[in-house]
Amino acid sequence: MNFPQDQIDELKQMFPGVSYATEGGFDYFLLPSVKLPGSCQPGQTEILLCPNVRDGYNSRLYFPNRIQCGKSPNWNGSTFIFDKQWYAFSWRLSQGLRLLQMVVSHLKGLQ
Repeated sequence: MNFPQDQIDELKQMFPGVSYATEGGFDYFLLPSVKLPGSCQPGQTEILLCPNVRDGYNSRLYFPNRIQCGKSPNWNGSTFIFDKQWYAFSWRLSQGLRLLQMVVSHLKGLQ
C-alpha cells in the first residue's frame, strides 16, 4: 500500500471500520455503514473505494447495489471484486485528490 498514513488516518476518522485489501493489482478501501446523501435508498450502505486509475477513470467508488436517489446517475460499471458483484456510476474526478476527498467527491454524484 503506497498511500500516506495521514490520508488513511483521515479516512478512518471519518469512516470507522475501514479496511484495506488488493486484488488484481488494484487497491481497495472498504468503508462499512456509510450514510448516503439526501433521499438515497438505502440511506446507508458499505462502499468500496478504488483510488487507482481503472476503466478510464482516475478512481472508482463501488456500491453493493444500484442506489436509488433523487438524481439518477449513469450506472455504467459492474464488476466482481473479492467474489462479490459491485456497481459504479460514471463520475469523473480530478487527479491528485486525497482518499477522503475521493469518497466525498464520488458521493456528490448521488445528490
